[in-house]
This record gives sequence, C-alpha cells and structure tokens, in this order.
Amino acid sequence: MLHLVRNVKMLFSKWLASCLMLGLLYLPSVLVATADGGAAAPLTVAVHRQFPPQYSLDSEGNPQGFAIDIIKVVAARAGYPIQFKVYDSWLEIHQAVRSGTVDLVPNLGITASRKEIYRFTEPLETFVIGLFVREGTNNIQSLEDLSGHRVGTVEANAAVKIIARSPALEHKIFPDLDALFFALLSGEVDALAYPVPVIMQVAQRAGFEGRIKQVGEPLREIKRAVGISQLRPALYQPLQDEVKALLKSDQYRTIYTRWYGEPVPYWNERRLLLAAALVVGGVLLLALLLVWRYRILVEFNRRLQAGIKERHKAEAALRLSERSLVEAQRIAKVGSWTLNVHDGSLLWSDEIYRIFGRDPGTFEPSLHAYYSCVHQKDIARVQGAVNQSIQEDSLYHIDHRIVLPDGGIRFVRERGELQRGDDDSPLLMMGSVLDITDAWVSEQMEQGRSHILEMIATGRPLPEILDTLARHVEKILPGMFCSIMLLDKESGCLRYGAAPSLPDDYNEAINGLEIGEGVSSCGTAAYRGERVIVADVATHPTGTD
Repeated sequence: MLHLVRNVKMLFSKWLASCLMLGLLYLPSVLVATADGGAAAPLTVAVHRQFPPQYSLDSEGNPQGFAIDIIKVVAARAGYPIQFKVYDSWLEIHQAVRSGTVDLVPNLGITASRKEIYRFTEPLETFVIGLFVREGTNNIQSLEDLSGHRVGTVEANAAVKIIARSPALEHKIFPDLDALFFALLSGEVDALAYPVPVIMQVAQRAGFEGRIKQVGEPLREIKRAVGISQLRPALYQPLQDEVKALLKSDQYRTIYTRWYGEPVPYWNERRLLLAAALVVGGVLLLALLLVWRYRILVEFNRRLQAGIKERHKAEAALRLSERSLVEAQRIAKVGSWTLNVHDGSLLWSDEIYRIFGRDPGTFEPSLHAYYSCVHQKDIARVQGAVNQSIQEDSLYHIDHRIVLPDGGIRFVRERGELQRGDDDSPLLMMGSVLDITDAWVSEQMEQGRSHILEMIATGRPLPEILDTLARHVEKILPGMFCSIMLLDKESGCLRYGAAPSLPDDYNEAINGLEIGEGVSSCGTAAYRGERVIVADVATHPTGTD
C-alpha cells in the first residue's frame, strides 16, 4: 500500500511539473495574444502633430505619414491592435513615455539619452541634421560662421545638444517646428538646425522652398527606429522581429516610396517661368544697350572723323585743342593716326602708343612697324583692308588683334578715310583706333557663361563642362594654359578635372597630388583654401617640386 501511494505521488508530481512547463511555454503567446484571439489590449502609440514625412494629420485629424504606415504593418503582423495619441511636441511625448501613458513611439532618433527611456528596434532609416538659412544669406556657410549669430532649434530635438556645444553663438529653443520655421523667415534667428527631410517637406508644403537653403556639411547623422518604452519589456522582441522582416520586404519599399518618392525637381513651373522672364528681359536689355552703344559709337566716330578733317584744315586751331583731345582720347581709349601714303610714315597720338604698349621715345611708327604689331593671323586681312581703301577710295573699317611687347593680346577697332591732294592722287589716310578689348572680353565671358549654364541645365557630364570652361578661359586669355583640379576631400588629394592644353604626362603626374603647405602651388592653395599666385614656379617655394 505504501509503495502504491509513493507511485501515485510521483506520477502526480510529474504531471504537475509538465503542466507548469506547458504553462510557461504558452505564457508569451498569452501576453502577445494574436489578433484572432483579441485578448491583447491596444498599444498606445504616441505621434507628433507636425513632423513630416513621419507624422502629420490629414484633413479629418487622423495621423498619417511614413512612421504611421510602418507601425500599422508591424503591429498587425505582431498581433497587436493600436490606438494613436497625438502630441504637440517631442517633450510631451517623452514625458508621456516616462509616465507610462503611451507604450511606444513609431519613429524616433536614436540617441544615448533616449536609450534611458526607450529600447530601440532595428533602424528604419537614417536622417541627417542640417543647417538652414534664408536664401539671401551669403555670409553663413557652416557652423563655424555662426559666431555672434542667433541659431534656433526645437526643444527635445537632437539638434539642441549639437548647437549647445557652440557657446560663441546665441541659441534659441522653440516649442515646435512652426515657430522655429517662421522665426527664420521673419529674421528672429539667422539660422536653424533640424532634420533635413522634415524641413524640406514643410517648406515645400508651405510654398517656401525658394526662401531657405541648406548650407555646409550635415551636422550629424542619426538613425531612427521604433522606440519602445522601457516599462513595456515584453513588447520588444515581437516588434523587433516584425521590424526586421518588414525591412527585407517589398512592402517597406512601397511605404518608403509613397512618403519620400522622387526628389522634387528644382526647375518647377514657377522657376521656369521666372527664368524665362529673366532671359527675355535680359535679351531685350542687352539689345537696347547694344543699339545704344552702336549709335554712340557711330556718332562718336562721325564727330571724330569730322574733327580729324578739321584739324588738317586748321593746324593752328588743332594745336590749341591738342591737350583736350589727348585727355578725351585717354578717357575713351581712342587714338588718332595719320598715314602718309607715299612714304608709309605714320603719326600717332599719345593714346595709340598706350594702346599698342609702345614707348614714344623708342618706337618710330610707320606702316611697316604697324604691321609688325598686328597679330600674325590678322596681317593679311589688315593689309587687304588698307590697300582696298587706298585703291578704291573706300572707308577703312576693320576690327583685329594686336600683340603687345610682353606677348599680351588686345583687340582694336580702326576707322579711316583717304585724303587726296590737289592733283586728286592719294595723299593721306586719317583715322582712329579704339581699344575694344574690355568689350570683347565681356562679350566672350557672357557667351561662355551662357554656354556653361546651358550645358549644366541640359545635364552634360562634368568632365565635358570643365573641359569647355578651360578652353574658353584659354580663348579669352591667349597664351595661357588653364588647368582645373578637383579636391577629393576623403583622400585629401587633387584629381584631374580638365587641362586641354597641358601634356598628358604632366596631367598624370599631378593627378592624385596630396594637398599640403608647400606641396606645389595647387596643393598649397587647396590646403589653405585661398588663392596662391606664383610668378615663377621654378623659383617659388611652392613650385619647386
């Protein structure tokens, strides 16, 4: 009998242990509770009223956004019903989590301080915190430029601690994003620091994307994830598993594309219309200026030619006004000349000596000496125009290049008329020289700028744009070689950009050149971040290598 009782007790003990074990194994599923069972209480999810594209409210006041769609899918997969609770600020949300009012926040930046009250799942995305200023601000390009300026942030945002580390600036903390955004537009602050995607979405929705701009490098990169209250430890593993599964699915990419989509093109309809209006206005203004300039030049040349004729008719009157004429020519960059057709001797005014870069004390002007100043590629054309004017008694009118003693190039416009003697034979040619170098350079620069902008607007490759830019510089400045090097910030080296006239072996030699003080003029300039001028690379300290 005692043996039977012991066997019964042993069997009962084993049965009780098995029941306890099954109960412990089943307990997590009871706590989680599937959606079909309906036993689990709804999760209270805290959402921010205005933090697009993560959180916002639709026209009926219901939460919507990237974070809302994500948590709906994750909670449904884990078997949890959810209810949303909307808050006006992050500070209110953190307080609600601490007090146990809410169970989780569906999308929150991961920081060390927040880990004290949240346990974070696998990151859902990465945000960068950027620095924004008004569109017309040009003196702020980075955080270092903000000394003495006012910078705004939103309370409880990660940007608060970043800006607080810079005591030289005035830090203003606002209760919400709307207050911060309009403080920047109104001039209450000079810059704001906030997550970049949120600012861009708010600016786009308000139609203010053209009134602010991001400057400098990102201040910080922050990963964002589902933040689960440390007071709800049982929620972590089921939600973490579903977040991991969702990140690998096409459903995540669908949600991401819905709220982020393709980047908003810069050239929207409003900007295109504005650009077209500016171009048309600029063309009209340029046309009016050209017409005005042409009429001024025609009138000036007409008066100048009349003055030249009058001078030869009345030498005495000309000598009295010679000083005034010299001054007028200097100001207008116009010189006058007289050619003796029989012996080829030339009489130049002082301004022509200056234009041609010749010393009146050592240079004796003559037709032969004049031809020696003309650019080799223009000599035949100039000689033909002179001969045609003499033979046909036609107006001498030509634009051409001249070569200065130091090898420099200038552009001149020459006008002249033939004067005949008493026997009606050619006697003299009298005319003027106008220095049009500045006008030519300005015209070429404008043409080049328009061409480069057109290449950029049509999406031409960067190497092609840089090569075109270098060739245009060499065209404007004959005899010079242009080289464009690009700084690789990661390696600290210069990379080949464009150098159409330099030898390939030279370009290969300097490609990958490490920047540093005294490491060639290019390396020194990139290292200092300022212009370096070297007169002779063979002797200058930065050019000896």
